[in-house]
Amino acid sequence: MFHKCCIFNCENNKDVKEKKFSLFLIPKDIKLRNKWLKIILKINGKVVKPTQRICEKHFILMIFKDLIHVG
Repeated sequence: MFHKCCIFNCENNKDVKEKKFSLFLIPKDIKLRNKWLKIILKINGKVVKPTQRICEKHFILMIFKDLIHVG
């Protein structure tokens, strides 16, 4: 099964066969999931499904945004 990053126009979604990168599942814990989805919405500009994944590039950006308390 092919999985891709949920961020719109992510460069890691192009030529996936040749690139190696990690994808992270959105957490199942409701509190943490909602926190992730809120940050992803700010990065992405659109709502994503909790079953989607985020690539390592955007995961790092998301962690940074969380550390500076983007609200």
